[in-house]
Amino acid sequence: MGTSLADQLRKLSVPQTSAFSQEKKRASLLFDPKEAAGIDRGTIYEIECCKLEKKQSENKKKAEVEKAEFSLSANTSLEVDSVLFHIHLYNREDLLLLIFPYYDTRMFVRVLQLLDVKSKSSPWHWLRPLQKPGVPLSKTALLNHCAADPSFLKFVCDGALAAVKEHSGDAHCLTTVLGFFCTTIVGALEHNAATTELQLVHILKPLLKGLPSPVLDFAAASFMITAQLADKAQLSENVLHQIIENLTKNPQPSLDLEKVLLLVLLYLSQSSTLTSFPHKALLRLASVPTFPTTLGELSASGGHVTPLLVPLLAETLRSVQSQIDDTGLRKLAINLVSQVGLEDDSVEEIIRMAVENFDSNGLLREQSDPVEQVANNSKEIIEWYTMFMKSLERKYPTQYDKPLANYNQTKYNGLTQLYRHRLLLAQMHTRPAHRNTHTPEQDD
Repeated sequence: MGTSLADQLRKLSVPQTSAFSQEKKRASLLFDPKEAAGIDRGTIYEIECCKLEKKQSENKKKAEVEKAEFSLSANTSLEVDSVLFHIHLYNREDLLLLIFPYYDTRMFVRVLQLLDVKSKSSPWHWLRPLQKPGVPLSKTALLNHCAADPSFLKFVCDGALAAVKEHSGDAHCLTTVLGFFCTTIVGALEHNAATTELQLVHILKPLLKGLPSPVLDFAAASFMITAQLADKAQLSENVLHQIIENLTKNPQPSLDLEKVLLLVLLYLSQSSTLTSFPHKALLRLASVPTFPTTLGELSASGGHVTPLLVPLLAETLRSVQSQIDDTGLRKLAINLVSQVGLEDDSVEEIIRMAVENFDSNGLLREQSDPVEQVANNSKEIIEWYTMFMKSLERKYPTQYDKPLANYNQTKYNGLTQLYRHRLLLAQMHTRPAHRNTHTPEQDD
């Protein structure tokens, strides 16, 4: 297949050759290309000085203005930079990163017209149809391209990270950039038939930084993207645990409700994969006094919180029995039971989970005599677990018996399983009709 000489030369061209070429036209943001070709650097310098003098006359603190070189209008600054420093040749990606949040404005097109995107090998060749007619980029075209091109998706994600890193102390500067980041990624996920692994890698990079971020707009954008991602893709348990751990690190009290909503959504949409709750995330939630109340209000308003509540309580009960660090966990478990209202099916599931997570193996592993072990080392845990089960019985007296009866009727293999339900049910003082009268010898 033959290649024209012109195409070969175009591939060999570099910014240096374009920067110093003498042409009848020159790329310009403020002037007509033909007019701009006749404007030398001295004129540009005078324009800059006039702008600076005007700014100085408006401000009595001349020294402060002289230091603030970039307080000139954005348009003039870009024009000066394109003439003096050829940013449209040497810093093309940075310039696009600056202007892309304004993709639907005429200024975006004006900047785009400065760039050379003729080559089909250019990653920005898809923008070429906009240059001649001078029309802004449509939202549909933007989202479709972001969904189809992983490199552009990476460009948007990396741009958001770079902006936050540079301006995290001036959050007001990030509103437009983070708004663009959020709507573009959410829209791209919506336009995607399926999310690829490469896309997921690019999205997770800013997402895991944004979820715990103290920058409110960055955190809120990450929350929205996470919700869309959970709805559109099936994530691994490891990724989901990373998301949950970073989510619970967020220090913004104004996002407490959104945190709970997102946790519920994750456990609803990823129920086939997400069957446990990360321990570190649990400890953080235990230190948030409003968490049980917020979850209870969500349940009262019709939210289905059981997929979250079951693994959350299961991890809480296991942690309490492990005696590693149950600070606040016992209180969390009691508050969840007292403040979160549940439907009948959900109540049975919670009670069944509580029975099955009673760790008789852990309580009995040091001594062969279960009575001595309970009396000596595990009395406090047994007493607390008894109180927890009684709190369930007081709140749900009608639904309480059914799962326990089914639990007693289940045939378990092995002496350990027998000890588990015997020891727990004995401590709960259940009704005689529900007590198991079998002995280990009978099961043999």
